[in-house]
Amino acid sequence: FDYLINASGKVEAVDQIMVVAERSGYLDELTVKEGDYVERGKILARMDQTESLIKLEKAKIGVKNAIVTYQSEAFNFPTILNDSTDLRKLEIEEYLMVKSGQYTAEIDLKEAELDLEKTIIKAPTSGRVADMKVKRGSMVNAGDELFEIINTNQLELKVKVLESDINLISLGQKAEIFPVGGG
Repeated sequence: FDYLINASGKVEAVDQIMVVAERSGYLDELTVKEGDYVERGKILARMDQTESLIKLEKAKIGVKNAIVTYQSEAFNFPTILNDSTDLRKLEIEEYLMVKSGQYTAEIDLKEAELDLEKTIIKAPTSGRVADMKVKRGSMVNAGDELFEIINTNQLELKVKVLESDINLISLGQKAEIFPVGGG
């Protein structure tokens, strides 16, 4: 005997990712529109980079200043840096790196580079662009949802089945699926 189980549910993409702005700023460029297919890693949008480029330049100058300060301070330890044991030499170099601000300047440079990278929004996965919430020129804040990328190659059907019908269902069993509108 055939037994008919009627259940309603929803088809969802297994790979469905919301693309979120990682920093605040204006969207200078938006290279996609609703429904476009994108490959993983493709540039989807670019934010205004002016502030990030200034921070990067400032950080590079900070590193150069710290290096000059390090070299200037190193003149106070000529014999230790040239003739000393490796351990003592490392201690002095560490001291000079801290005193000159070189460690801090290098971290500032890495932060500035990371901030600049965040102005370029790339596709985290391959799929179709959906549910666009922004337009070119929009001001976005860090954490704002921009759009979704949905990979339709692998879909999952989620249905709610009555407890009394659950023993009648097994893996590999065939099912007929009809959209809500009929068909």
